Amino acid sequence: MFATTATITTLTDQSDADLAATITDAHRRLTHHKARFIISLTEFHDRELARRHGAPHTAAWLQRAHQIARRTAYEYLGVGTRLKKFPLLSQAFLAATLSYSVVRLLLRYMTRDNEDELLELAKAHPFAELVLLLAGRDQPDSRPTVNKISVVTDPDTGDVRIWGRLDPARGAELDRKSV
Repeated sequence: MFATTATITTLTDQSDADLAATITDAHRRLTHHKARFIISLTEFHDRELARRHGAPHTAAWLQRAHQIARRTAYEYLGVGTRLKKFPLLSQAFLAATLSYSVVRLLLRYMTRDNEDELLELAKAHPFAELVLLLAGRDQPDSRPTVNKISVVTDPDTGDVRIWGRLDPARGAELDRKSV
């Protein structure tokens, strides 16, 4: 299907340094192509081309034509739609200067006024540090926190799994009760 000279053996027989270089190069290329895919997908969506290709909407077309999970299809469309507002971020992503994970993180905090600042911050810090540096900043498009706790009991083992999200006041209330 793809014109390639790589085989499993040519990859597994590399020296440690060559293997690290292969991974770095592959990730850079992957990032570039993922950016290209998402930006093109957003244009496809904006032109409303899904119906011409036999699907009711773009996410359904992605599912059918490219075997992409529903949730992933909507994620890519959401990222692409938000990315379209930020040409410098889009260009950095397309140039593989920033990974998909960094782009997704920045989009939570980015505005037209802080695009330059956040790009410089992202270029100067690894992902984990960037998460910490952005913590506590306003997230312009965030939805209000919904108070919701889900509890599921495994009938076979009796294990209880609890997860959820609480606003700060309810979280503090729960924290006081657990002490």
